[in-house]
Amino acid sequence: HSMVTFQTITGDHRAIGSATGRFMGPWLRGLATRYPSYYKKHKLDYRALRLRGLDLLAPARAAFPQIIKEYEATARAAKISFPDAWFMVVEEDLLDEIEWKKKSGHCTSVGIATRRELALLHNEDFEGRYRGMAAVQSVRPRDGVPFVRFVYPLGLPGSTAWANAAGIACAEDSLFYQPDMRGGTKNVMLRALAGARSLVEVKALMRRVRPSLGFALSSSHGPSPLGGKLTSG
Repeated sequence: HSMVTFQTITGDHRAIGSATGRFMGPWLRGLATRYPSYYKKHKLDYRALRLRGLDLLAPARAAFPQIIKEYEATARAAKISFPDAWFMVVEEDLLDEIEWKKKSGHCTSVGIATRRELALLHNEDFEGRYRGMAAVQSVRPRDGVPFVRFVYPLGLPGSTAWANAAGIACAEDSLFYQPDMRGGTKNVMLRALAGARSLVEVKALMRRVRPSLGFALSSSHGPSPLGGKLTSG
């Protein structure tokens, strides 16, 4: 728990993005500075990856323009360029396009349903370079559903698991099926789904773009501890 910070955010998309950027600014600036040497060490073409990532921006903006505005506000507040911020959003998707056949999986989510309760459990198996950079944010959008999310800089804002006030919970599963680079990016989709009020809306949002690249998303809906449903896609 000492490695996780807690934060409360209220406001519209720009306010949420700005608060995240101010909070994560030192981490994000440090990562942006170290990216070239990190990828050189791992024998990957950082410049080519960044250009590839920009191909994913237009479909994401068309499907979820307010979320892209949120990322733009994060970049400004963190004092990094938007291309740097966007690379952090799509980095894991881009790496999966290259390495998906080599991976056996890491982050996992498990849904457990009994007659008394429904639980969606998530294991976040992230790299050591993000140690000490994790946070739990309680987000209260001005015109949306309040939610709580786990964030860190891998995939800005890296909300790999969240639950909202409508009783929806969502998490990613790193199953590493073959990516479809025409699809929506994992982190944009996770952020978009945080505003859903039902599993019907979850499925509708996921149909706006093709399935998230190389990942599966699991969602559960339990308006009370006594029942709920689980879906994935």
